[in-house]
Amino acid sequence: MDVSPSQVRAPDQPGPDDFSFEAFYRAHADRVYRALAITLGDPQLAREATDEAMTRAFARWSGVGSLQNPGGWVYRVGLNWATSWWRKRRRERPLPTAYDLPADDDPQATAALTCPYCGRTGRLDCCGACRGPG
Repeated sequence: MDVSPSQVRAPDQPGPDDFSFEAFYRAHADRVYRALAITLGDPQLAREATDEAMTRAFARWSGVGSLQNPGGWVYRVGLNWATSWWRKRRRERPLPTAYDLPADDDPQATAALTCPYCGRTGRLDCCGACRGPG
């Protein structure tokens, strides 16, 4: 039986009957990204969601590759990841900074921020030079 060099492939290369993750990624990554970008309305978040979903698909490829619609599975995983991201983001609150000062026209705040020794206003603490007897 004669075999031509074009029919020989390395054992680690996918053949025409193999459904490798690499072939799946090339065929579906852009489609999943575009669908998520339209759904989410944020191309950067869609890229992150696609990357995360493809990473999870690669880790579970023995099961995901045998699904009837692995592209749908990846899309759903990406959408779930983005939804979780939004929920976490929504719960975050910015931390107040030490320099959040009240408006100048607030007399109570101005009085509270007045140094009792030198009378300077608008400082959270005095510089130390005028702390008085101590």
